[in-house]
Amino acid sequence: MKKLVYSIGLLFTLVFTVQSSNIVLAANTGDASEVNMKIYKLWVSPNTDCSDATMVFQDASPVAQNMITNPTFGNATLPNGTYPCIVLKMSDLITGKPAYTSTAGNCTPSTNISIDVFRADNNDTSTCPDGSVVTGTGTNASGAEDGPCLFMATTGSNSNVGWRANSPFPLTAPLVVNGNLTGTFVSDFRGKIQDAHGACGIEPPVFGFQ
Repeated sequence: MKKLVYSIGLLFTLVFTVQSSNIVLAANTGDASEVNMKIYKLWVSPNTDCSDATMVFQDASPVAQNMITNPTFGNATLPNGTYPCIVLKMSDLITGKPAYTSTAGNCTPSTNISIDVFRADNNDTSTCPDGSVVTGTGTNASGAEDGPCLFMATTGSNSNVGWRANSPFPLTAPLVVNGNLTGTFVSDFRGKIQDAHGACGIEPPVFGFQ
């Protein structure tokens, strides 16, 4: 009898998947034609508290990529197991464009959106799995680029800020490694462009694995 042993289980592919929903959720809510982000590092953890995280991707000098085009950031291998927490070290400056025209008129296909999601005026701080501490330096009125870590876990809550291991964003499904498979990390921005308070902005996406 031949014994099969998988010491390394997954060819991990970091891909962001965003598709057009073609559904009007509200007069001032719709889809994006662009969501541009920089990703520096990715860790995965076998624990919901994000402890014992393993770094599986890094890029010291990333460029902003349009998540709508489903870019591939890199490959890595992982042991078999279930990983209910992932951590992204990312640029906190996110840009984009709407794919629709809102009733209020602040969102149009030619509107350039730029948001700073990790800021000094929110007293944002982040401690990454490698122990580095990042403090927000920008404000809502004047953004500045920082590199915080965003924690996501299957036990996370939408009400949490996500910048620390004890307050992760929700992850809809864990990364499950079982044999030589390909995994895709999904960051879904469908219906996340919103015309509110006199401006066009980007709401947090839905994170998960396929």
